[in-house]
Amino acid sequence: MRDVDSLHAFLPSDMELAEFATVVESLLGWGFENESFAMEELRLGGSVTLVILDENGKVLTDSGVEIIREYGVEGYPFTEEKIKEMKEEEEERAEREQSLKSILVTKSRDYVVSSDGKKIPVSELEGKTVGLYFLLHSNKSCVEFTPQLIKVYEKLKEKRENFEIVLISLDDNEESFKKSLGSMPWLALPFNDKSCQKLARYFELSTLPTLKSQ
Repeated sequence: MRDVDSLHAFLPSDMELAEFATVVESLLGWGFENESFAMEELRLGGSVTLVILDENGKVLTDSGVEIIREYGVEGYPFTEEKIKEMKEEEEERAEREQSLKSILVTKSRDYVVSSDGKKIPVSELEGKTVGLYFLLHSNKSCVEFTPQLIKVYEKLKEKRENFEIVLISLDDNEESFKKSLGSMPWLALPFNDKSCQKLARYFELSTLPTLKSQ
């Protein structure tokens, strides 16, 4: 018993253990009792993130997902300089060759969609005055303006004017996109189409809603 009792002198007290745990928690940056704390603090929210490093381990970009989606292999080596160069080339080419086709058609898509899901060839819009309606479903100004635009659109259709509108949705939620398009009588680029963000940059979008005529 004497040997066992003598061991207590070398064992940490409850207070010392508590202090040790507090120090470790502060070093790690989150509490042991809340495993979701780190995710919430980082605001990851289940999103896909791709951070690209150079050969020395320096961060080139934390927007790898967007770059891969937009430029694919052509964006390599994914540096800011490369992406800037590609954007400038795109803008110069678009300005030089601007047409309804160059604005709305991509390598993988030559159509827009109707509210009932039908694919309408962009070629059917040629010869018409086309309004590109940039919209965010949650934006109050968009919600207020849309009914006014619908009235003008329907009156022009009654007069058989060669006029069409294509919705350029900036929503990142498919249900919001479907709800918006379902309440409108015109066409749209498909949900999450990479051209939506490209067009917003191309037309130097600064406010919502915005209606560009082509």
